[in-house]
Formats: sequence, C-alpha cells, structure tokens
Amino acid sequence: MRGRHRPDVRFTTGSAPGSINIDARPLMFRDFIITNRTSWLDSRTVQSLQLGPGSYPFQVAAPIAFYFTITPAGTVDYPAELEEFLSGKGTRTLRVEGVIITIDARALNTGAGVLMAYATNHNDWIVCRRVRILPARSYAVQQGGGHVVSFQFEVTRDGRVLFDPGLGFVRGNGTSTVEFLGYLLHVDARAANGTGLQVLHVWGLPFSFTKQQTVRLLPTSSHYLQVVGGKVSDAKFTLQNNGSITLNHDALALDSEGGVRVVTVTRPLQ
Repeated sequence: MRGRHRPDVRFTTGSAPGSINIDARPLMFRDFIITNRTSWLDSRTVQSLQLGPGSYPFQVAAPIAFYFTITPAGTVDYPAELEEFLSGKGTRTLRVEGVIITIDARALNTGAGVLMAYATNHNDWIVCRRVRILPARSYAVQQGGGHVVSFQFEVTRDGRVLFDPGLGFVRGNGTSTVEFLGYLLHVDARAANGTGLQVLHVWGLPFSFTKQQTVRLLPTSSHYLQVVGGKVSDAKFTLQNNGSITLNHDALALDSEGGVRVVTVTRPLQ
C-alpha cells in the first residue's frame, strides 16, 4: 500500500529547525511508512520530517507496528512499554531499534532460503540470519517471488516468535528462532515429454535436466511445473499447511515412496 504526501508532513534533506528525525537503520527492512501520511521512505537513511503535534502510525510490513506522538513542544513521545524496542523519548529523534530474532531456513534444500513478504527485495533472501524486526502480528515469508507462504507468525515485544505449534513445516514457537523445515517432496516429470523439470515458484531452484527434483517446499496455493525452458505448463499442485497435496491437473498422480510424497507426471504436458 503506497501512501500520498499530506500537507502537514514536509520532508527535509537534513535536520531542520522543528523537524523530527526517524532513525530506522537497525531494522532489517529497507523501507518504512508513516501510514496515510508519507510515501515509503528509505530506512537506510535517517529521515528528517516536519511533523506537527499528533499521533502517527509506523509501518514496515502489512500490519501497523506501533504509534508514536509528537508533543506540542515538538519532541517524540510513546508509551513506556514500547521502550523495549524504541528510544528517543523527549528528544527530536525517534530511533526504531526493534527486537532480535533468528530466521533459519537452512533445512530448505533450495539454497536461497526465505524472503520476508511485502517489505524487502530480492537482495534480502535469508538462509540463516539474526535480524532486528518490530513486534507485530501477521509476518509472512516467500519461498519464491510473488508467492507468499500460507503461514503467518507474530513477533512479541520480548523477542519471541509465536505461531501454531502443530504445524509440521516450521518449529521454534515461543523461542527467539523461527526455523523453516518445509515438506519433503519428489517430483518425477520423465513422462512429460520435456527437456527437464523445474518446480515453480521456488527462488534459486535450478532447472533439472534429469526431469526429477526432490525439494523441501513451504505451503503455497500453487506450485507449477516447467518442463521446457521459458514456458510454464498448466500442471500445478497445492501444498497445504498440514502437508497434504491437492493435484490441480489430470496429468499428475500422487503416491509415496519410503515416506516421501511423490508427484508424478503421467503423460506429456503442454
């Protein structure tokens, strides 16, 4: 969601008299927004804004993370409970420090890991990294460009991650680490009459000229199969949060071998 400038918010290139500085450089996110007040702003630079007295929402991803206040004296204020991840109360600089968690996607065998949805770009794939993040609900990740995993987690003010502990593809609920395990799946496209196989959309997964791939996948609504370079077939399947698979094409068959789910292409694909 991209906001528009409003007349009561002015931008400066330096710290002008009466301006408020927002320093979000500690965060992993490249941008932030004062929701419905500004456009998206570069968090790699201290931003100096002319903000009048009032309450302002701060956002880095889908949910608003917190509200801060500009007092009639032109200084920053916020509730005491936010001091766990903010500093600068009573000054003209709001420093947004966040809390530290670990995102661990080493178990996924694609090499690229995961990408925080909505708030980063393709330079920010994470295999295993300690990051500073804001306490908020509804964080999500991607395993491939544009395809958000069917899973959300919360980050608390004391630096814990919370999610449904019954999910089999992720662990670490209640700790400071969210570990993505994925579901192991083998895809066999030897009967597809193509030149190879790539399971889409998984960032960093190469085209396999053996026409088979064994991957650890995170649940999304659609994984398409590509069997010819430059052309995606209409064969796809859905991986559910509980690990079950729904086939969305009559050329696909589902089986298991040695406890591993196997999706087999049974005839040539278009």
